[in-house]
Amino acid sequence: MTRRSSLAWIVALIVNVVPGLAVAAPILPFTSDGHLNAFSATSDVVFHTEDGSFTMNGMTTTGGRLVSAGASTSLPSFYMVYDFTNINIAAGVRITVDQNLPLILLAETTASVNGTIDLRAGQGNPGFVGSGIAAGSSGGGGGGGGGGAFGLFVGDTLTVRSSGKILASGGNGGSSDDTTKNTGRGGSGGSAVAGGGFGGDGGSLQAGGNGGRGGAGAVLKPNPNGFRFGGSGGGGGGGASGGTGAAGGGNGVNVGGTGGNGGAISGGDGGGGVNPVGMVVANGGTGGGPGGQAAGKPGDDAPGTGANGGGGGGGGSKLNDQLGANGGRGGLGGPNGGGGGGGGGGACIPVGCTPGGLGAGAAGGGGGFPGKNGTAGTALNGKRAAGAGGGGAIALGAINGTTLFAGALLDVTGGTSDSSTGGTGFVLFLGTLGNQGGDIRGNSDSLSAGLANDNFFELAGGGGGGSGADGLPVSGPSTLWLLGLSMAGVAGWRHRPRMG
Repeated sequence: MTRRSSLAWIVALIVNVVPGLAVAAPILPFTSDGHLNAFSATSDVVFHTEDGSFTMNGMTTTGGRLVSAGASTSLPSFYMVYDFTNINIAAGVRITVDQNLPLILLAETTASVNGTIDLRAGQGNPGFVGSGIAAGSSGGGGGGGGGGAFGLFVGDTLTVRSSGKILASGGNGGSSDDTTKNTGRGGSGGSAVAGGGFGGDGGSLQAGGNGGRGGAGAVLKPNPNGFRFGGSGGGGGGGASGGTGAAGGGNGVNVGGTGGNGGAISGGDGGGGVNPVGMVVANGGTGGGPGGQAAGKPGDDAPGTGANGGGGGGGGSKLNDQLGANGGRGGLGGPNGGGGGGGGGGACIPVGCTPGGLGAGAAGGGGGFPGKNGTAGTALNGKRAAGAGGGGAIALGAINGTTLFAGALLDVTGGTSDSSTGGTGFVLFLGTLGNQGGDIRGNSDSLSAGLANDNFFELAGGGGGGSGADGLPVSGPSTLWLLGLSMAGVAGWRHRPRMG
């Protein structure tokens, strides 16, 4: 369903007020110089968006150019652009990307899409159950990746025909409790291409479950350490009895905070979520204390604007010898930001004790102008899956208009899991749109005046956070003994001799 954004109203106001603009052709952020000649895809094509090349029929062609846009916005970004004279993608052909800069295709004249342009993110991998004493516990699932970002801009007309599909949906979160293996390992996060954020890894089993890793935000412009990510989720804290806190998502200055490790009876705190310049914008949840909280606290959700990551969930405490507390869920990612990782569950002393359950990873935010925050879901059967990835972004622009025929599909929806739903991305049309029954899944808008380069930005979806691991039954001293030891330590510290 199409909705009109505040951005559209601003552009419309400019067109109506500034003389001469109302009758001008729409402004496109990029135009083709045609140096790659005609692009006629009759078999599958892979674009390598960091190398600036593409492979078709076994032959690799170079000539892509790295361009920037969005200098007047708060989120300037880089894109890999390919300049053709015209574009024709035949029915049955699949266009994919295997690297992580957004893909922009340009044509001097016309473009016709009959095949599939596929920038979907990967699903998070499942966490596996343990064996022996750990048979009732499970590692956490990996978070889903964020959908990619794609643009197609032409100098004449653009047509997506009945068999045409442009797919940039987020990946589903990985489940826990997978019985196909009994390693107790957490699942790896879902992959992402064309600017999408990677999903966070799930925590693995140990005494006091390990926290899940935060998801990464959308890719922004490169820096000396590689490609810079938008806001990244913080890692979850470890559960009581020594679980390890996980790292945040992203890279460079954009790593979410590392969750704290669990102690003998108190879970570790979750790491904070960060924004694109590395500032903490969402605090991690506090770990459960001895005999107190029933679970680690959830991480804070990201603020609702910009590429902000959610905080990691706190680790569950060891409430008593027979019961470990659950880990807290990660905080939701803001638009284009990664979700926080879930906290690990607390341990307990066997025989017949109940360890703490894993904390759910949180969903990543959607891509676009802007995408939507991830939303929380309801756990099923007591097992919380990892966070889903946010949907990506699609921008289509044509001087003489874009036509979507019945049967055409544009999809920027977020992934799903039993713990969350990834944020929905955005589809933007520059120039006029003739929709003759095409299926647009996600938010969309049309700007008849177009959009200049300095004001254009198109960010992909953020990755979902990995879920924490369950706690384990462990051998060890009782909680009362540990509390007594702790009190004795405090008393000794108070009565320590003064330094002369």
